[in-house]
Amino acid sequence: MKNETSVLDAEAAMPIQRVHEGLLHRYERQLLWWCAAYMPEWLTPDKLTIGGLLASIVIGIAYCMSWRSLWGFPIASIFLVVHWYCDSMDGTIARYRDRCRPSYGQFVDIFVDNLSMFCWFVPLGYSPAINDPRIGFMLCIAFYLIVIKVAYQDAYENKHVISMGQLSGTEGRIGLVGLNTLYFLFPTPLVSLFLWFVVSVIMLVMVVYSIYDSSMLAWRLRVLDERALAERLSQASS
Repeated sequence: MKNETSVLDAEAAMPIQRVHEGLLHRYERQLLWWCAAYMPEWLTPDKLTIGGLLASIVIGIAYCMSWRSLWGFPIASIFLVVHWYCDSMDGTIARYRDRCRPSYGQFVDIFVDNLSMFCWFVPLGYSPAINDPRIGFMLCIAFYLIVIKVAYQDAYENKHVISMGQLSGTEGRIGLVGLNTLYFLFPTPLVSLFLWFVVSVIMLVMVVYSIYDSSMLAWRLRVLDERALAERLSQASS
C-alpha cells in the first residue's frame, strides 16, 4: 500500500499546480487515499466520472420529484454522497495508480462538473425548499463565473484552484445535505423563505468572489505582460 506522501509527489509532478485549501481537504485526502488502495482494478477513473454524472442526474430528478414527496430530499442527499465519492475518487485513483492524463482528465472533470451543477441547481430552485427557479439559474451563472476564472488561471498561471477560499465542493455538498435535511424535517413556508435567503446570499458571495478574484488575476497578468513588454523594448533599443 502506498503512503500519502506519494499523493503529494504525484500532484507536484503534474504540469498544472493543484491548489486545494478546503477546510476538510486534509482529512478527505487521507480517506480517499486509503480507499484507493482497496479499489478493484476494473473500477477506472472514467467509470467513476460517469458514475458521478449519473448521480447528478438522479439528484436533479429527486429535487424535481420533491413536490410529490419530501423523500426526494433524502434521496438527493444520498446521491450527493455518491457524487462526492465518484468525483473525488476518479482523480485519486489515477494518481494512486500512476495513470494520470492531466489535460484530458482536467477537461473532462470541469465539463462534467458544469453539467452536474446544472443538474443540481436548476431543480433545487424549482423544488419547494427554494420555490424560485430564478435562484437555481443564478446559482449556475455564479458557479460558471468561477469556472471561467479557473480556466484562465489554468491557461496563464498553470494553476488549478479547486477551492473558493477555504470552501470547496465537499463543503458545498455538506451544505446541500444540511439544506435537504432541514426542509425534510420542517417543510414550512418560513423555512423555505429562510433557505431562499441563505442560498441568495451564497449566490451573491460567489459572484462577488469571482469578480474580485478575476480582477486580481487580470492585475497579475497585466503586470507580467508589461514586464515582458518592457524587456522586449529594452532589447530592441540596445
